[in-house]
Amino acid sequence: MRGLKLVLSAVSLLLAMPLAGRTAFAHGGQYRGPAGEVPPDSRQPEDPPPPETGGGTPTPPDGGGTPTPPDGGGTPTPPDGGGTPDPGAGTGGGGTPQPPSPSSGGTKTGKTAAKKGPSYESWLFWWNYNKDEIINLKKHLRSGLAGSGSGLGLSGLAEGTDNAAEVQNITAKAIEQRVVPILQEVARNSKLNFDIQASGVIGLAKVGRKDAIPLLQEIAKNGAGSYHKVVEETACLSLGIMQERTPQMRQFLADIATDSTAKFRSRCFALYALGLLGEQDAAAGSYADSFRTLKSIVSNPSESNRDVTCSALVAIGLLGDKASIPELLQWLNEEKAGANKLPDLQLSYVAAALGKIGQPGLSGPDSREVVDALKDQLNKKNRMTRYSSVIGLGQVAPQADEKIQKDCVMMLTQVIKSDGKATSDTQTVNFALASLGRIAGAPSCPEAVRSKAIEALGNEFMDGKKTLTKSFAALGIGIAGMNLNESEKAPLAEKISQVLAKSSGDVEQRGAYVIALGLLKDIRSAPLLQSLLAEKGLDKQLRGTAAVALGLIGDSSAIEPVRRVLKEKEDQKLRVDAAIAAGLLKDNQAVGVLVEILQDPKSSQFILGSVAQALGQIGDQRAIEPLALILTDEKDQYPDLTRALSAVALGQIGDKTDVPVMARLSRDVNYRAYYEAIGEVLTIL
Repeated sequence: MRGLKLVLSAVSLLLAMPLAGRTAFAHGGQYRGPAGEVPPDSRQPEDPPPPETGGGTPTPPDGGGTPTPPDGGGTPTPPDGGGTPDPGAGTGGGGTPQPPSPSSGGTKTGKTAAKKGPSYESWLFWWNYNKDEIINLKKHLRSGLAGSGSGLGLSGLAEGTDNAAEVQNITAKAIEQRVVPILQEVARNSKLNFDIQASGVIGLAKVGRKDAIPLLQEIAKNGAGSYHKVVEETACLSLGIMQERTPQMRQFLADIATDSTAKFRSRCFALYALGLLGEQDAAAGSYADSFRTLKSIVSNPSESNRDVTCSALVAIGLLGDKASIPELLQWLNEEKAGANKLPDLQLSYVAAALGKIGQPGLSGPDSREVVDALKDQLNKKNRMTRYSSVIGLGQVAPQADEKIQKDCVMMLTQVIKSDGKATSDTQTVNFALASLGRIAGAPSCPEAVRSKAIEALGNEFMDGKKTLTKSFAALGIGIAGMNLNESEKAPLAEKISQVLAKSSGDVEQRGAYVIALGLLKDIRSAPLLQSLLAEKGLDKQLRGTAAVALGLIGDSSAIEPVRRVLKEKEDQKLRVDAAIAAGLLKDNQAVGVLVEILQDPKSSQFILGSVAQALGQIGDQRAIEPLALILTDEKDQYPDLTRALSAVALGQIGDKTDVPVMARLSRDVNYRAYYEAIGEVLTIL
């Protein structure tokens, strides 16, 4: 939401992506960045400025609503056609952000040094863009429901009911009878705050209400100007979330995307939606028509808005049309599309599109050509494109043949060795470590390839000189070992557990170790994690991470310790993390605590978003009525932001997919390649 700076990662820390201070958040959104300032000396010129509040996110002074976003055409193309935008561009006139206050981190005033916040090279950013798909909370809860008698499930709760199908039917009825009518009313009502209305639109799309398509199309076209522009662009995106893969829908979105008179972000969101409609079961011939539309935008030298060009490239990747690979390779090699020169930022999205298309698997010469093209970019100076290329190798390799997998592991290992020096680019190494984890963690990965990848990760974890790369190495090991059997996981977990037991001080680094143990489901480390959770004097973020890891492990002995933390009302964020852990542990106390926090008028934006995300992903039927009452708010008790986030949560509870459609955008994203529209869309819950 516009003004919403921070929100929960539903199964981890409340962390994720940089966004410009004043452009900000709508459409039922979340800020995914670490809860603290990113210091100016930890940012590259292309990186967006940090949140203007310096990491804190107080509730708006008037107790409700969020500021109206600025008008305008988004992020203008710099004079040289690429690189860094003007400091004030696309930020509503915010200009160059001021250094954070002493309380926010990253600066010094007099002799008092403030705590330095995480840099954009932190593992926390990567984790929060990928955790939905990695952990798959809904599937986790559903798989533990049948016969468990636990009370918590994917779709709802019924007293005395432990049959998964019956529980889902009960909740489906509640969604149809209670949730859908409210969301429909909210989506139609332009007299509401735009955040609330936009959240209702997103909610309807998530529930999959095909009968809402005419309304969403009316809002997206907004011919009479009756709808706020945030609601308009949200409707454009929602038509992609709806997954109505018809030629008519594709043409509708293409018409908006190519309309140079339309609002720039509506065009961008229509492009994302068009890409989201690209799936393996798409209607025959629709790929070609969609790609022609996207190609016409990328290759148009008169397209002055780089957000639109980049969004078209993102859409090509989402579309997944393998027939587009030859042209993408040509664009990458020649650094231009037709007559349109492509600077580093746009080229990074060409490389990213190749990675996305290759993710499901490439056969024959395509896989070799893509890998070779990405390898060539590693030797060039286009930094953003190098990032996307390193990520792309981790996407293409898992489904390639064994020789290509070996080559990719060798390339990535070399990147780690050559870029791991003190003066080199840490982000390249970090993305390479994550890609090694992706390759080794693929179920089809040959043992020889997996061993080499894990060896490289282990070497960096044990011998790496940088804290940030050691954190990514631990995370990579956790991802690599998720699908291994217990005997194979055990030595990996033991190594991490031993290092964690001896480490102190760096909370962020220890958090990576804790999450890795959770991914490895290492029950032997449960006593250590429980001790971290119980230590009240310890950093609360680390305690919350320990709670989530215990939930991932499924340590039933942690239920009581987690319940004790749920009662600690001094820190709401910690309570939210504990509630997520309780949900993972099938403890039915989670929902009541989350609703209690949501109803607390003192809850910050950070916490409200966290709670909405958690309730939506846990999907308990008991949350429906409290959320519905907050959204309708007949007694005028709740600020607009709380009401909007309640709509988001209701839509998520009704979402029939395990992993949200929007996760396709965030998976393996090069979050350093920032432009305004991608920054905005990646906040959406």
